[in-house]
Amino acid sequence: MKFNIKTSLLALLGLIVMSCSNDDMHNNETTLQGEGTLAVEFNNVFGNKKLAINTQEYDKQNGKVVVERLSYIASNFVLINDKGEEYICPKKDCYFVVDEKSNKTRFELKDVPAGNYIKLRFGMGLDEEMNEKGKGNINNLGDLLLETEDHDAMWQWQGNPMIMMLEGRFKSPEEKEFKRFLLHVGNHADIFHYEIVTLDAKKKIEVRDDKKSSVRIKADIAKMISGIDAEHKINLSDHPYITVNPKEGTMLYENVLSIFEIE
Repeated sequence: MKFNIKTSLLALLGLIVMSCSNDDMHNNETTLQGEGTLAVEFNNVFGNKKLAINTQEYDKQNGKVVVERLSYIASNFVLINDKGEEYICPKKDCYFVVDEKSNKTRFELKDVPAGNYIKLRFGMGLDEEMNEKGKGNINNLGDLLLETEDHDAMWQWQGNPMIMMLEGRFKSPEEKEFKRFLLHVGNHADIFHYEIVTLDAKKKIEVRDDKKSSVRIKADIAKMISGIDAEHKINLSDHPYITVNPKEGTMLYENVLSIFEIE
């Protein structure tokens, strides 16, 4: 008799636990229904300092660097939630020009399914389809053409925007005067640059239909010059102008891929 009572109590307890679990699951599903907007902000820095155009001298390899212009294209955003499911931003709405001089560093991804996202991916530059559109007819780029022209970040002769543009002045310890540098990366001739950057979130990016959500991505511009290793280090004294240089341009692009992290 004692055994039957104990068994019955255990069974009842099990039903209560299952009922509570089902209620919690139902509540969670209800909470995560709908769509929300995710604001994505790029926080451009130089080492441990906030990037300031024209007004700040940054220490670099015992020399000085002053940044005058910074612009780059981030595209084709993908969000991965804690279940491993992906949300792919519609391509037509997913090409963004980051431009520090005009303070254009914040964008919105709209109609994102509510969820808890733990990873973010985006392309650095233009994918092959969009790149070919521009080569065929520059007007096929639509709003992206207008944006890049506004920021003077278009290679008119190539029919495509620059992927990344960093310009300014530098001075080595041995020099008294600043000299100009110009670092441009783009697609031209047989050179095509398009790689995916994948970032892990330090905490879940919660997107809901009843509140605004945001994620902040730090971009350390100093790493574009210092490089991912010794072989990728850009010596501005030796290479102050990089535009269509195949070797140095590829090195610079590979450096760009390493500058991002979610704050």
